[in-house]
Amino acid sequence: MSDYYCSCCGAEITSDEKMVSISLMEIKRKPKRWIARSVFFDSDDDEVTLHPMCFLGNTEMISRHLFPMGAPTPKKRTAHAEFPMWADR
Repeated sequence: MSDYYCSCCGAEITSDEKMVSISLMEIKRKPKRWIARSVFFDSDDDEVTLHPMCFLGNTEMISRHLFPMGAPTPKKRTAHAEFPMWADR
């Protein structure tokens, strides 16, 4: 028995199972450096862990839950996202 569960369906996460993890961070500028601070969810966890199918099937609900007032447009953004996992393509 593990201590890890899908935040969407509640099923226990088994060994060698791939999961999607979402965390919210608040970026702050300190006098000499930048810091990233975790923003905790209602359950006092700083990450939500989901099965890939739970994530794909519930993206709108997850977005509404994480950002009930909507999300502001980033101050500086590129024309398109370049995620690290796409770098080799």
